[in-house]
Amino acid sequence: MKKVLIAYASKSGTVKACAERLARHLEGHEVVLCDLEQSMPSDISEYDFVAVGSPIRMSKLHKRVASFIDKFDPALAKARVGYFICCGFTDSAEEYMTKNLPAELRERAITCACFGGELNARAQRGWFDKYIMRAMISTVLDDGAHDGEMRTANLPSVDPESISRFAGAIKESFGKRK
Repeated sequence: MKKVLIAYASKSGTVKACAERLARHLEGHEVVLCDLEQSMPSDISEYDFVAVGSPIRMSKLHKRVASFIDKFDPALAKARVGYFICCGFTDSAEEYMTKNLPAELRERAITCACFGGELNARAQRGWFDKYIMRAMISTVLDDGAHDGEMRTANLPSVDPESISRFAGAIKESFGKRK
């Protein structure tokens, strides 16, 4: 049985739900979920794999995730690690990864993935975030509308297959040497 750390931060709950779903895919391994908004691990060397998850807001990682990466940069560069993000604009996921993760960490990662995202105004914490989210939802739904008709659009959603593939990459890495 391998020991897996899933370190994450979640602004609206999407990353937390994805981290929990990822943990369920790793049944048979000892999985520790660490909400970085609640606590920061003191050491990651005891884990056989470290998965790091973050929402993308304003093109940036959650500040607690960025702090985690800064704190453990040398250890992450040597560890079996994977990074995942959740964002509503999946077409930009690779750009977000490139912008927010040091090249050495990305290149050494076993896997990097975008699990999709959600636009959910009710899940936002502050009035400003709720306002911005409602405006984004309205823009997505109204995009391309003509003569007052609302065009039906697919709002962003979480991609369960991406989570499953990420879990598969973790399991597969246990059969390989670092």
